[in-house]
Amino acid sequence: MARNRRDRSPGSAVGGNPFTERGFVLSGGLLGVGVLCGVLAVFTASGGSDNSGSSAAAVTASAPQLPPLENCPPTANDPNSPGESPGNVSWSSYRGLFVPFSNTSGPLAAQGDVARCFAHTQTGALMAAVHISARYALAPDWEAVGHYQVVADTARDAAMQRRAAAMRSVDPSAGTGRLDPQRVRQVTGYQVVSYTDAEATVRILTATPSGGTLVSSMYSMVWADGDWKLRLQPNGSTSMATQEVDSPAGFTAWSQSAGQP
Repeated sequence: MARNRRDRSPGSAVGGNPFTERGFVLSGGLLGVGVLCGVLAVFTASGGSDNSGSSAAAVTASAPQLPPLENCPPTANDPNSPGESPGNVSWSSYRGLFVPFSNTSGPLAAQGDVARCFAHTQTGALMAAVHISARYALAPDWEAVGHYQVVADTARDAAMQRRAAAMRSVDPSAGTGRLDPQRVRQVTGYQVVSYTDAEATVRILTATPSGGTLVSSMYSMVWADGDWKLRLQPNGSTSMATQEVDSPAGFTAWSQSAGQP
């Protein structure tokens, strides 16, 4: 296990979004326009952003209609043992954050900002945790991600209502932009804390390519409606706990042969 952890509350500097060095809260605690402006304007480690190909952050009228989950391609049994780095993984940039894809564990379907159809395995839960937490934080169409990939409960509804209300007061020209991959926190490791067919708890380790602070965030995943979904915390945070760690001990590193940039 990692040593000398420095816990941060979900609403603190690193609590809401472990993928950015300054960690602005995107999923929970969006209680004021000032917070939201910071979220939209500063995504990178040094406070700048690359707006090439940026999309304006806007509240959509309704979630897009996606094909039913019955149409998801079949997934294979999990070929990975606990503590073994997922194989058959390729990495692709999503708004500057590299996210993993697997033809056995998912996501096997995507439309817009929603990527879904994850295997009903612990590796599928892990892949879902990375994708859903990142996309809910960074997607221009974050509402679609919340609608389809976050557990429907009072925590989700309240968090999305707060975020939508705050965003209505923000200049839509302040797009989220694309993150500079060299300045955004990238996924470097993981730990499956617990797993059953109904629920999983996973920890994701992130760090900037240039080094610096390691951040661990723990996510609660639920198998519902034929796919893995992220459960928000009562305060609206995506993570159960986010903390700085001094060492990657206890985490499984993603295999260098997996093609991670």
